[in-house]
Amino acid sequence: MRATWMAALPAGLMLMTGTASAQTPPPAPPRPATVTDPTWASVPSGEELSAAYPEFATAIGQEGEVTLRCTALASGGLDHCEVVDVKPRGLGFDRAGLSLSSLYRVNPRVVDGQDTKSTVQFPIRFRTRPYDPIAPWTGPEPDTAHLAAARVIADRLAPAIQANFLDSLEHIDVDADRVDKVRAMLVQAHEEFLERDKTATVLTMARLLSPAQLAVMAAGGPPPTTPSDEAIASASDQSEAVSRAQMDRLRALYCTQFECPVLSAPSADSVRP
Repeated sequence: MRATWMAALPAGLMLMTGTASAQTPPPAPPRPATVTDPTWASVPSGEELSAAYPEFATAIGQEGEVTLRCTALASGGLDHCEVVDVKPRGLGFDRAGLSLSSLYRVNPRVVDGQDTKSTVQFPIRFRTRPYDPIAPWTGPEPDTAHLAAARVIADRLAPAIQANFLDSLEHIDVDADRVDKVRAMLVQAHEEFLERDKTATVLTMARLLSPAQLAVMAAGGPPPTTPSDEAIASASDQSEAVSRAQMDRLRALYCTQFECPVLSAPSADSVRP
């Protein structure tokens, strides 16, 4: 509770002996009512909601819920938000919920015809989407020489890819007391899948780029025009399968040490990455 020290004093100390009517202070204004089913004038967009989903929780497919309590201003904005509950703890769903609070606008509570301040309490539910089926590649498969040419380029790109991975280890969005353990999990999963991932990447490159294009790149020439998103998705079935397996492994590593609850069915107000 947020009661002040004045509110905690016995009522008798607030009165002086003698004429009570002259000494008694006016009654305190009533505390704003708590509304647990507010109606919203506006809510965050789907893009804003997805952007707030904690990154590591997204990677391991972990869902979450945070309940906020805020002061609803007469203008409809929310102020002084605090976390009432979060499930599970440690993955940043509390911070994600607070980051979204400024994007909500509530329909104000009306008392005697006037918009008034109130307190609202509401959940924000973060839910993952099930994997879509991976569409298999239907084009021709590259031969051994073609794959070898692609591996030359993959080997050349490997240091930059590794540097990006190491940089990502400095930006883990779990609670501070879990960062070191989660960093070790990320490194373990990365090392376990490193060769499988590289092999799948080589296959994707060979499917998308001709031997002539790869030869130009191997000689130091510029890469060809980037293939379309559709072409990349079609050629990346093996890379996608390896990525999903790696995320499943990472989830298994995490959930052996920390809580990974299965939450209730999603609803219309769920946040999805």
